[in-house]
Amino acid sequence: MDWIDSVIGKIVSLGHFVKMTGSRVTTHYNKDSDFDYVVYDPQRTLEKELKNSSSWTMGGSGNGEEFNSFKREFGETINLILVDKAEIFQKYCLATDIIKSVNPKTKAERIAYFDMVFGRKTQTEALPF
Repeated sequence: MDWIDSVIGKIVSLGHFVKMTGSRVTTHYNKDSDFDYVVYDPQRTLEKELKNSSSWTMGGSGNGEEFNSFKREFGETINLILVDKAEIFQKYCLATDIIKSVNPKTKAERIAYFDMVFGRKTQTEALPF
């Protein structure tokens, strides 16, 4: 994980706001879970840098809409979710704080909380906990 700390440290030193998100903020993850971070990149400078890097792969659903994501593997996988709007970054932070506090057991439960915060699927069925 040292290389992940180094990558995140560099991103922060460039002036970006970064928050860990995804399953790793809960206690219900397996050792093969990716390390997910949401990054506020309002000028899209980091996005341009990562697109030109051979070390990072662009991927994930939703690219170009609310975010762009990049993946890098080095024994462990790190996913950077780049957002250029403060409102979207704040929603990721809020949803992350909720899942950290509630500590859902499944990916479906985590997604349901994100959907609530982002206003998607507002008629979502109740999930068993």
